[in-house]
Amino acid sequence: MNIFIVHSWPWRLYENGGIEVTKTILVNALTLIRVPLSVMFCAEVLHNSSPFLPCAVLFLLIGTSDYLDGKLARKFGAQTDIGAIMDVMTDLFFIVAACLSLSFRNLFPLWMLVVILSKFLEFWVTSLIFNRSDKNTIIFLFDPFGRIVAVLFYLLPILMLLLPLCLPDVAHRGALVMVCIGITGLTILSSTWRISSVVNCKFSARDSFNFAKIYKNYLSAKEIGENRR
Repeated sequence: MNIFIVHSWPWRLYENGGIEVTKTILVNALTLIRVPLSVMFCAEVLHNSSPFLPCAVLFLLIGTSDYLDGKLARKFGAQTDIGAIMDVMTDLFFIVAACLSLSFRNLFPLWMLVVILSKFLEFWVTSLIFNRSDKNTIIFLFDPFGRIVAVLFYLLPILMLLLPLCLPDVAHRGALVMVCIGITGLTILSSTWRISSVVNCKFSARDSFNFAKIYKNYLSAKEIGENRR
């Protein structure tokens, strides 16, 4: 009986005939599965008259994928720049595709999509600048406000489906606008923080997003100023 042992990437064949998928491929596959799940989410929004329940199930699967790929990447030591980019891009794909689908049913304001895309562009550019200036190996850097904004962006599609079920038509549209305005305010705060950090260049990329260090530096500078007086 011939036994084949193939060590070439990405598959490894062993004598028992099984296939071992490399850890990096497994994590990336878990990330990419969000793309077809996102397409299914959009299809339910567009073609189902009562899309909340199936969309809630799909949203749960998408969120689970987003949680597990990062956790497994850290556990397996399979964190890569490509994986980080894929993670952010699949998240963006879900958010943009879902919001566009909802806008076709008049459940989401298109101006909010402009806010989301603008924030993503700013996030990408400032991360590149920080990485270049601070020589970091991390592709993307998250500020505290930005993490909150990212979670809210992620929750927006399912929230837009939930509001019409909980509130009458006029009230749910008012609540929708208020939610979007609140998220836009946090988005502006996050972008202002990041851009001002780039312009001032007073702290390293990591320190500029660390409130404790900034406050400590502020107190030190204040103490030095008082001593000089």
